[in-house]
Parts: sequence; C-alpha cells; structure tokens
Amino acid sequence: MLNTMDDWQKVAPELKESNFLPATWKGVTIGGKTYGIPLYLYQMAIYYNKELVKKYNLQYILDDGYVTIDEIKSLKGKLPKDVYGLTYGNLPWAFMSLLYGAGGTLENDMDDLTKDAWRKPMQKLKDAYDTGVVAPMDVDGEQAFGSGKAVFAQLGTWAQGNMSDTLGADKIAEANTLQYDADNPVNFFYQCNWMQLKDPHRSAAKSAAAADFVNYVYEHWMDWAEVGSISPAYRDLNNPEYQKLIQASFTNGKKERDAIKTSNYLYGGYATAGWGTYNDIVYGNVGLEEGLKTLDLMAQGQIEIQEES
Repeated sequence: MLNTMDDWQKVAPELKESNFLPATWKGVTIGGKTYGIPLYLYQMAIYYNKELVKKYNLQYILDDGYVTIDEIKSLKGKLPKDVYGLTYGNLPWAFMSLLYGAGGTLENDMDDLTKDAWRKPMQKLKDAYDTGVVAPMDVDGEQAFGSGKAVFAQLGTWAQGNMSDTLGADKIAEANTLQYDADNPVNFFYQCNWMQLKDPHRSAAKSAAAADFVNYVYEHWMDWAEVGSISPAYRDLNNPEYQKLIQASFTNGKKERDAIKTSNYLYGGYATAGWGTYNDIVYGNVGLEEGLKTLDLMAQGQIEIQEES
C-alpha cells in the first residue's frame, strides 16, 4: 500500500537514516526498505512540582532522572493526607514503557497478555495505588497537579503548556516516563510518520512537492517544539534552544537516547485498546487475573478479526 521513500529522498536527501534517532528509523523500516519519515514522538511523562519536591525532601527520587513505581509507593507516610504522591493518567500508553522495562516487547508478548511481562508491572501499579499515595480514579489528575495537590503527575508531553500556565513554568519540570525498574529504564514512544500511499495517477511533480513539504517541516520543526512535541531528528535534539525545553529531558543525554524504544508491530494499537480495563485493574474494580484475561481476550479477538479480513 505504501511507496518507499526513495523518490522523496532524491528530492530531499537530508531525510535519511543518519539524521534521525536509530529507534525512530527502525519504526519506518520493514525488510530493509524505508516506508516513512519520522515526524514526532509522544508519550506520558512524569511532571513534578519543584516546590513540593523541595518541601518534602524528595529530590533523591529524581537524582537518576527516572521515577519508578516503587519510589512512588515509598511515599506512604511522607506526605500530608491532602497531597497525592502521583496522579495516574492514560495508563495504557504509559504501560508500554513498563512492559518493555519488565523485559517484554510488543513483537514477542502480544500472544498472551496474562504472562509475567504484563502481570508484574500491573501488580506494581495496583500495589502503589493500594498504599493510598496515588490519586483515586475520580480525581482529575491534571487539575490536582495544577492546583498543587500532587507532587508527581503522569501527563502527556503535550500538557506542558497547560501546566506552565497553571502552576508557572518555573515551578514544574519533567522527568522520564514512569519506570518499572531503574536498572532497565525504557521510554517507549509512540511515533508519527510521514508516509505516501501508492497512487498510479500521482504525478512526479506532486510527489516532489510532497517531499519538499516534508523537508520544510523537518527544517522548521522547532516552531512546533514549544507545545511539547518530541523531535526524532538530531537537527533539533542537538540544538541548544531545543535542549532548554522541558521535554528535552527525554533526549538530552546518551543514556536517555539509548532508553528510547518504539515498535512497528502490526497490531501494536491493540495493546492499548482495553482503556477501561487497565483502569479497572489498577484501581481495584476487578481482580488482577480477571482483568488480564479480559485484556488478552480483547487483543486476541481483534487480531483474529484482522487476520481473517
């Protein structure tokens, strides 16, 4: 269904592998051929309130740049009753980093969503919630964090504009995605790409114009960075102006860049389809075993439907 990028790269030779993070180029490559150009990355980040971190002497949690589920769980007894340690947000997206941190991958572990790579992170999330340091399901996480009632918040990288306006840009900072284990940090990113559908009626001039446009966005990507998007291109990542931005915490160092994972697994979206079930498991509305079986049945059913069609 897709053209390779060969024609685009003739028009815009800078749209090449060496100019992008390796993980992102892997995401557009199948069987040694390139079918897309990375556009941007996104994920849930851990935001933190600098004043509350200082007030409750929690800087030690951030010393390595990663916040783990166990560190959140350890906040029990260290905060007043009206302040949450963490507000969860968008659990299925954030869970992918935990899956990889626990040794799983989408490519190898979608055959059974009840195995340990899924079970262990889910159990840890449940345990952290059960300590009482995580905001309940009916609390608006962004509002709780924005009003100074949560030390940490799991919010999208796009949320930085709202949080800067609410708390003040000087009062918030961003760490990496919530981690399963600090010894094996993983930032699993969702990735958007430029692609071109095959069309026998498309003229060479139109294709060249598309390549020019993609290259224009590549060269002017910094105009987009202020709202929280994460660039896949070294042109931006090595730019001192980009490195000042809050989301640059994901990419400023080699350690962070090495921690980046993406996936072009054919049915990857099915891993996050059970939106309500993730929440039901973590917040205790269903048991762990029942919840994992439900997630697995949903995923396997969707895969079966796609394969049959």
